[in-house]
Amino acid sequence: MPTQLRDAIAGWIAYRADLGAAENTLDAYERDLGRLVMDRDIPRQVDRITLGDLERHVDRLKDRRLSPRSIARAVSTIRTWMEWLRTEGELRESPALDLSRPKVSHITGKGRVLVTEIGRAVTKTL
Repeated sequence: MPTQLRDAIAGWIAYRADLGAAENTLDAYERDLGRLVMDRDIPRQVDRITLGDLERHVDRLKDRRLSPRSIARAVSTIRTWMEWLRTEGELRESPALDLSRPKVSHITGKGRVLVTEIGRAVTKTL
C-alpha cells in the first residue's frame, strides 16, 4: 500500500527527533511540511507527488507572501524529506531534487552586518 502523506511526514519528523534535532528545528519542519499537507492540490500518496506539484506549492507559498527565507527553508525541508523517503525505499527518485529555491540575501536583514560595515571594521583595526 502506498505511503500516505501524513504518515510519511510523521515518520521523518520522528527520525529527525531520534537523530537529536532541536525542538525549534522540528517545529520548523512541522510547519513547512504542514503547509504541504494543507495544500489540497498535493496528492495524498507520496509516490504520486511530482516536481510540478511541488513547484505549484512553492508558487502558492509566494502568493501567501511568505518571505524568501521562509520559502527557501520550506524547499530545503521538502527536498531533505523526499530524499529520506527515497533512501527508505518509499520513492524510486525524489521529485524535489530539481525544485528551485528563491534567492536569499545573506548580507542584509535582521541581525546581519553589511559588507561595508565589515570593511570599515577591518580598516579600523589595521
